[in-house]
Amino acid sequence: MGLVILGFAVAMRKQFSLPYRNEWAYFALLGFLRITFHQWLQSNGLQTSESGTTAWIASTTPVFMALLGWTVLDERLGWLKITGIVLAFGGVLLVVSKGDLASVSIGRLGAPGDKLILVSAVNWAVFSVLSRRGLKSQTGAFLYIEPLIAVVVAFFVLGEPVMFISLIGGGIILFGVWLVNR
Repeated sequence: MGLVILGFAVAMRKQFSLPYRNEWAYFALLGFLRITFHQWLQSNGLQTSESGTTAWIASTTPVFMALLGWTVLDERLGWLKITGIVLAFGGVLLVVSKGDLASVSIGRLGAPGDKLILVSAVNWAVFSVLSRRGLKSQTGAFLYIEPLIAVVVAFFVLGEPVMFISLIGGGIILFGVWLVNR
């Protein structure tokens, strides 16, 4: 359905063009990372991870983008971004441990699905860094309110409890992501 709608939009704007021969592998890799691998990680992660927890973990993608930009693209990380990264990771630890940080120290970091969702966030960041040269769609600011909406919808639709520690951890994550993107 999306292909038909996008195809129609591209045809109406007369912007259709096939990739060059040397770009097919690049776009195939991007498609695999963004669609196949990302959806596999998300759907398998959600088997054991709560929807709200998943949303909070996924909201850390900009943090991984900043880290990849620093390590791969030689982008500068100032003290505000570093503070944001530390805060966002601290918030994730609060959310997945449900406030029991001692469980993290003995290697119990949330549900098995939480780890897959964390890999999914890293995967999305890798996709974003790789796609910078070939794609021009930018992520909207609405993505930062997505975790809160997911927590509310999970409460009403799935009956998942809204834990106070999850809201505190989520707030810390969002503040950290805000610092990274400042």
